[in-house]
Amino acid sequence: MVNSFATPKLGFTDDISPGFHQIQAIATALDGFTVRDDFGPSVLMFMRKNTVFWPLLRKEKADGDLIRKIYEGPEPETGFFSKTALNPIETSSDFPAHDLADPGEYVKAGGGLFHISHYSRSVYQQQGRPYGDTLSEKTKNLIVSTCKTLEEALFIGNATTDPLSFNGMINQMDQSHAYAASVVAGDSVIRKLRALVRLAVSDKVIMRRITHIFTNALGLELIENETDNRLEHVNLDKITPGLRVPGIITQGDSQGKPTPIIISPYIDSGADYVDYYLIDIDSMSWKGVIPEGGVEAFEPQIFEVSKFTGAATPYLVEKRMCLFYGTLYANKSGGSSIYRLRVTVPAGMTTGI
Repeated sequence: MVNSFATPKLGFTDDISPGFHQIQAIATALDGFTVRDDFGPSVLMFMRKNTVFWPLLRKEKADGDLIRKIYEGPEPETGFFSKTALNPIETSSDFPAHDLADPGEYVKAGGGLFHISHYSRSVYQQQGRPYGDTLSEKTKNLIVSTCKTLEEALFIGNATTDPLSFNGMINQMDQSHAYAASVVAGDSVIRKLRALVRLAVSDKVIMRRITHIFTNALGLELIENETDNRLEHVNLDKITPGLRVPGIITQGDSQGKPTPIIISPYIDSGADYVDYYLIDIDSMSWKGVIPEGGVEAFEPQIFEVSKFTGAATPYLVEKRMCLFYGTLYANKSGGSSIYRLRVTVPAGMTTGI
């Protein structure tokens, strides 16, 4: 594979020049009918079906390879003083105007690739594709796998254990924002969540909000058990088109709308605990780089890579690649708008029924 880029084309190209050829799935008009071009649904459809965090994120172009921001520094000290002496507290000239301590997040690359020899594909086409469109099926599976990889990293990506990955929400959280509760000790999960939201929105320095609560299926089950026992109504809220989730009334919205509770399999439970992450989605964003030769979108994109292998293997080797560039950015002000409530549950509850 070489790093030269060719003109975007749809489908496999007849041109044997090496490079990347963008083949984003689209619908094509043909004699009054709308037909699929090479493989079926678009990447956006796969993203919508396989992700819940991704659609909520604001998408922005990355400013550089390292994403970081300059934040407003600490406020000068002020107070009351004598009205006749006029001797207020004086701030020194070296008092920092800006906070430059943001370590930042690096843009990373993700996706996958599979090989197809030109000869084997030619034989398969000549036989009339007896087992269906294998190439389309492989491409669909590649997209689905990439969607899951991206969604998982948004939650639990760890650039320390895997330097090729970006840091997810959990690993960008301010570690002082971790709190605990215990169902074993009789704590109400709903009350603890409401208390944590109240704590977050009561900050006088940073006007925070809590817009979403993420947990796994067991976390939602604990809340449902409480609402069933108390005959309370769990509200339903639409977070993305076609996706409605339960919610609870908290102090997170001044208009009294329920705070949605979203489940994800990527939030793991320990042997005897389940986690809830309370976030302000507006403080986070996806900082992406659009691949050259691709469409103007931050979602994973499909490329074709073709290469003539020479006399030893005198046929084209073709590769199909799914690719994205970017990172989740929730550092500093964003990271301080993430809270975790870890709830202790009876031993074995996380793996049993």
